[in-house]
Amino acid sequence: MKGKIILGAVIAVAIIGGAYVATSMEKVGQGETGVVYTVANGVSEHTLSPGWHFVGPFATVKNYPISQQQLVLSNNAADFNTEKLKQDTHVDAPANGGMVKMNMTINYNFIPERVTELYEKFNGMDGEQIVESKVKNSILAYIKEITPQFSVMDIYSDKRAEVSNAITAYLNEKLNDEYGINISSCLLYTS
Repeated sequence: MKGKIILGAVIAVAIIGGAYVATSMEKVGQGETGVVYTVANGVSEHTLSPGWHFVGPFATVKNYPISQQQLVLSNNAADFNTEKLKQDTHVDAPANGGMVKMNMTINYNFIPERVTELYEKFNGMDGEQIVESKVKNSILAYIKEITPQFSVMDIYSDKRAEVSNAITAYLNEKLNDEYGINISSCLLYTS
């Protein structure tokens, strides 16, 4: 009888310990960094590198991509790596001489040293949530600020690379400060 009680206690401890460990583990994906938040300690200044981490059962981890990501702004389903067309997000922008319709691929990453600040600034949003709910709209607005410097012909013809470079520089200047995002390139193609 005593042996059954001890065996039962050992099994119960193993189950509880296993559940504790399972709920305390968090995975940070390759090319990401994780920000840890607990109610008791707030946001940790130390971020998590890729891999599995023991953070405790009551911790929340939000991931931010620090490797290059792509944001596609397009009205063409073939531009997406999925079979369904995502929301039509091409850019209708003013230019000197009229309006232009542009599709773009924007290559970006979050700046690792800024992610804890972003977690606090945007109330616990992860990188994807910030891009989808905030950054996309800012990008569309900032592009519309830079395109009037160019003519419609510049955008549709031989100065497309110059336009792309100007947009890249302007977005990098704006998004770096506001969202802790580095823009490595904006590839412009007209629709």
